[in-house]
Amino acid sequence: MKMYKKWHNTLQIAIYGKGGIGKSTTSSNISYGMSSRGIKVLQIGCDPKHDSTRSLLKGVTQPTVLEALDIKSSEPQKLEDLVVESSCGVSCVECGGPEPGIGCAGRGIITAMNELKRCGLKKEDYDVVLYDVLGDVVCGGFAVPLRKEYADVVYLVTSGEFMAVYAANNIIRGITNHSGDRPRIGGIILNCRGMEDEDDLVRRFSEAVGVPIICRVPRDPLFAVAEKNGVSVSEMFPDSEPAVQYGKIIENIKGQIDGSSVCYPADPLNDEELDRLLKGKEIVRDPCRNCGKIRIKPSDGEACAARAAAMSLSAIKGLTIVIHGPRACGYNMANIRDVHFLGDVKENPDLDRTFSDSIVCTDMDDNDSIFGGIHKLESMLERLCSSGIDEIAVLTSCIPGIIGDDVGTCIETFRKRYPGTVILDIRADGNLSGTAFDGIRMVRNALVSLVDRDVVPDDGIVNIISNTGLNAGRDRRRLTELFGCMGKRINTILFSDCTLDQVRNCRRASMCYAISRRDLTPANRAIFESCGLKVSDILVPQGVKDTVSWLERFKEPSNASDIDRYVEEKTDEYRKMVERSKPVLEGKRIFLAGWLDRPMDWVADALKDAGAVIVGAVSMGPIPGRPFHTDRHTDVPVVEKTDSTSVLGFIGEHRPDLVLGGIRGGGMCLGFKNGAMPSSSVSIDASTDLLEYVSNLIRAPVCSSWMSERGSQ
Repeated sequence: MKMYKKWHNTLQIAIYGKGGIGKSTTSSNISYGMSSRGIKVLQIGCDPKHDSTRSLLKGVTQPTVLEALDIKSSEPQKLEDLVVESSCGVSCVECGGPEPGIGCAGRGIITAMNELKRCGLKKEDYDVVLYDVLGDVVCGGFAVPLRKEYADVVYLVTSGEFMAVYAANNIIRGITNHSGDRPRIGGIILNCRGMEDEDDLVRRFSEAVGVPIICRVPRDPLFAVAEKNGVSVSEMFPDSEPAVQYGKIIENIKGQIDGSSVCYPADPLNDEELDRLLKGKEIVRDPCRNCGKIRIKPSDGEACAARAAAMSLSAIKGLTIVIHGPRACGYNMANIRDVHFLGDVKENPDLDRTFSDSIVCTDMDDNDSIFGGIHKLESMLERLCSSGIDEIAVLTSCIPGIIGDDVGTCIETFRKRYPGTVILDIRADGNLSGTAFDGIRMVRNALVSLVDRDVVPDDGIVNIISNTGLNAGRDRRRLTELFGCMGKRINTILFSDCTLDQVRNCRRASMCYAISRRDLTPANRAIFESCGLKVSDILVPQGVKDTVSWLERFKEPSNASDIDRYVEEKTDEYRKMVERSKPVLEGKRIFLAGWLDRPMDWVADALKDAGAVIVGAVSMGPIPGRPFHTDRHTDVPVVEKTDSTSVLGFIGEHRPDLVLGGIRGGGMCLGFKNGAMPSSSVSIDASTDLLEYVSNLIRAPVCSSWMSERGSQ
């Protein structure tokens, strides 16, 4: 058993236990007793009830740190506004908390501690700092006093009630997470409730976890008398049995200061052991009983749901997006939207979309995470709606979801206040509701809810389904040409570079054709089919072979000549590009790195036509997949392991002239050229563009001249 060795000039202790177990009563009596013995004490109440210090202040409830923070004042708070001196000499602080059902009290504890530091509170000015803490240490905020920089010693208050013992055991688990094997528990304080076999149950719990009972406070009517007079029982009845028992705790604390008292390591019971304890059965401790921890399933997407939702919403023309969250979240979502836009422009100079200031943010701060931020959302919606903006999407980041802001009621209020205004409710809650793919589905569900079910489909009109860069300019013209030769007209692209009016009238199309296989998953298909849209099983084709085969399916006497003319013109352009590319690509060794199970058959087709050698291929990303979806390229080795080490190892062994795809961090050290896989394009034009693009990559040097010059200096 290790002895406690003090490493601070000030001893910091935390009194923990379940709500209503008597922590505040215990804390106040301990603080009064220590102060009367000449020990300088600071008591910090860490419970939203903010009643920890009432009996030290003659029944008066003092102002809290969080109340001071919530006051909209330009003047910073001073330490004397937050620390109240009691008549018995104890310095008193109450952290406080938000209104019930609003905000996060645990976060409030963290903020209150930081504010006390900012105001200049010096723990070194006290002999003992005592934290009176709510026992729900499942919340990281209430577990703050368990951290090493706060509490040196922890005392557990319990009775013989099941929930009291359960909470005490849970607190020991929390100490384990913050301290490991280091002894930090001073002892168990039995605060009696007068239950049958209470002493026996707490004794057995004490023996099972290896922490002794240091005092037994009896159930005594003197407590009610003292409370009625606004003082502690130790002050009003100093010779009473409860006061004597509190004296035992104080002696233990004095021993912690001079090193004569022992601290105990945390050794909690697991659920089965605790159940056997409560049933009076023998407990056999398993050495690995606390080895396992619950882990949430890892995300299957790289971006959070809110970020992906913001990207999807930003493709809707005329829609104002309100990010309900901190400014950093709003900035990140607006920035990534612009980065993607610039990437689209780089690969598609004909893109006719322009930058827009469509994303605004409610700028939630630390106060809002404690007291709730719905007032900021209300203010933002009032400003937008009153200025005539009538198409809005509200997108939540993590904090509103954690603290429980009532976003739904707020939105409904403004829908009624401003009839005719569309306010989409996208409760992504950052990544709390899922992955990037979940965020995209949320947006799609919200948009299809606007679809007019009375619109009659037209056999000559189609929709395109795409969440990619196929949104305007060159690609839209190519889609128009492709479907035009079949005698079809494009209604809209769902949901990219379209308006809410176009979404409402999307049922005018008789069929929807998807660009990506991801859009044909059961979950995504169900979204479109829920509003009566028909979705084809056949993807919009990429590359020469797939496009020619695809068009053959739609040949009819009425469009056969137009389809033949289209194929002839496009394949002629492709053949000319093949001939121009051969001198550059003939014999060049190329490795293909795809993403998200997107087929690269058409890529390999074009490169082989130009004489290149495909040395290998891999499909990377959070969605497992394969690089080729046909049997046309069985001669190409496929890298099965998609981690960077395996892929770079394969590349290093085969030394390709070019890696086409998203391999990061390997080009400079392995000496290969690297270019991004071209963004999804359509039809035969995709193959023509690809050969020109890859030829330019091959011609380019591995590194720029300025980098070579820099390296030689």
